[in-house]
Amino acid sequence: MLDAVTILNEKLKKALQIRHIAFEADAGSNGRLISDLLIEQGKIDSATTNAVLEEASGVPYLDPTIVSFSGVFIEHIKKLIPSSVALQEKVFPVKHEGNYVHLVMAVPLDAECIKRMEFVTGSRIKPYCCYTEGILQAIHTVYGTCDQPEDIYNSDGDKLLENAVAAISRLKIAGAETAEIINDVTVIRLLQFILNRLVYQGASDIHFEPQEDAFRIRCRKDGVLKTAWSFPLVMRDGLVPRLKVISGMDPGETAQPQDGS
Repeated sequence: MLDAVTILNEKLKKALQIRHIAFEADAGSNGRLISDLLIEQGKIDSATTNAVLEEASGVPYLDPTIVSFSGVFIEHIKKLIPSSVALQEKVFPVKHEGNYVHLVMAVPLDAECIKRMEFVTGSRIKPYCCYTEGILQAIHTVYGTCDQPEDIYNSDGDKLLENAVAAISRLKIAGAETAEIINDVTVIRLLQFILNRLVYQGASDIHFEPQEDAFRIRCRKDGVLKTAWSFPLVMRDGLVPRLKVISGMDPGETAQPQDGS
């Protein structure tokens, strides 16, 4: 099976030929994108590179080096996608709304990368393309000093819960809207941890159950329904509306039953 870089390079060759842009016959054979090689060699500029990438990939281009971000958003994306992950995957988030993260990618045809970033962000990915150096420049400019590699896939559940409880309590006291709570990074991280941990352990279904004094999470394994966690009740205000959003339901509707997936 051809990898995403090889597939994109084949499409790039056709787009470059149409534009009469010359490239070496073996360009891209080293596993790098032809567009990155050409821009390094000074044969095409960044605007042309992005236009060719858009044409070849069928994904709109967005250069994060010419976009300004608010301080609040920068702090949000630093927590949502650690710099170590952004560098490893060569991606840069430019927007986070509802259940979508708008993500600039060096290889937007890489379905496995998109799956990994959906795991990390707890959101669906809306991909954009950009030449690799532009993404790396944006990462270094916005993130500053890179953090130590973070093991997103083996998080500490107790620490995630502690952070989420503190964040939801603080936001509720401040009178935050539901949208702000469900997009809080600590809530996203905790829900991802819960879902992935239980699915990995073989759960066939998961029940999120607000009770009088606690928020219980149960899962069914081998036909038996067991309690996985019992959280403080305040977690209801973060996890339930977050579940509704990622399932395509209205988080503000609490009086009527809804179907989602």
